Amino acid sequence: MIIEGNILIRQGITYGQVEIKNQKIIRVGAVKQKPDIILKEKQALSPLLYDSHVHLRDLEQTSRETIKTGTAHLASTGVIECSAMPNTKPPLDNHQTLKQYLKLINSDAEIKVNVYGLLTPNSYIEELERMQEYCNKKYKAFQAESIGSGFFTNNEKLKDRILLLPENAEIRIHCEDPDTLKKHKHKWKQSKPRTHIKARPAKAEAKGIRYITEKIMPLRPDLKYFICHVSSWKGLRVIKKAKKRYDNLYCEAAYHHLYFSKKDYKDKGVKMKCNPSIKKKQNKRMLIRGLKNGLIDCLVSDHAPHTLEDKIKNNFSGLPSYDAGVFGWLVKKCRKQSHYQHLLKAATKPEYEIREGNKAAMMILNLEGKLVKAEDQETKAGKISPYNNEVLPYIETIIK
Repeated sequence: MIIEGNILIRQGITYGQVEIKNQKIIRVGAVKQKPDIILKEKQALSPLLYDSHVHLRDLEQTSRETIKTGTAHLASTGVIECSAMPNTKPPLDNHQTLKQYLKLINSDAEIKVNVYGLLTPNSYIEELERMQEYCNKKYKAFQAESIGSGFFTNNEKLKDRILLLPENAEIRIHCEDPDTLKKHKHKWKQSKPRTHIKARPAKAEAKGIRYITEKIMPLRPDLKYFICHVSSWKGLRVIKKAKKRYDNLYCEAAYHHLYFSKKDYKDKGVKMKCNPSIKKKQNKRMLIRGLKNGLIDCLVSDHAPHTLEDKIKNNFSGLPSYDAGVFGWLVKKCRKQSHYQHLLKAATKPEYEIREGNKAAMMILNLEGKLVKAEDQETKAGKISPYNNEVLPYIETIIK
């Protein structure tokens, strides 16, 4: 099969042909042969995406989502592989629960799923070592209170537990300083969802990240550190400074922190409530700049659906993903070759890019966009998605 049209590669959007044989890409280049498919002007052939930070429910939370429905939703938004975070119910803080969760993934997942183990205040070295067989030495920690259980409330305790991790492990950390959050917690007002910014301010994120980079990283230089979903220019500034000293420090940005800003609380309300909070527009602008210049290493969705009751009555933080839509929106913001290069590096893996020799794992994106509707999202939480009624690029066809 030969597809002709706009192709999204690291050099930018180029017009040419992609030839596929036996589900493999055998040629990417200039127009040479008669194509089987010719893309329209507003369409682009794009790689499928790798989402390294999602929250898949199941176990005791099947009312919200299951492995099957969650991965089907991710697949429908252009994701071919994801990594599931461990603050499930029960949490993935021991090898038995990890083993049970992996069994569900192996039987029900629609896409490839990797799993993280949860590092908690009660973690101990023997169990962390038993867990590594099931989570591939990848762990997640919550520096402060968030959704679920197993989070830390004391930085010294977090440091002590990180020091117990197996050699050369990876640790992803949701960074918000616990003491700062305690001081500002009272500022949340249910009748004014935008007060979530005051309850979880940028200075909490920056202070939390600074503790990791200054107090913990020097003690365990063998670990690979990922700062989860940085949401503020203050946090990004701390990361930029620390990256000059460490080559084992990486950071994520979540699609919703790049797309939404404070003004959207007026229309979206608690539907866009998440941890860390979506902040003022200046933070969004700096995150997009950080993505374009390569400071941000991973683009993630932090997919975390809840029921309508959870969001409206219980004020839970978290929202369902819409990866391909916001990815396409970011594609349209690229102006230089380096922008495309950094965007693709953050949003997918080299093995999924449109290159000769790679397996065909592509989608035809309509960059013109259309109005997002609840029924377009294959998730139980689609009807409360903040992406509803936004005009975003969308997938017309998936090719794999």
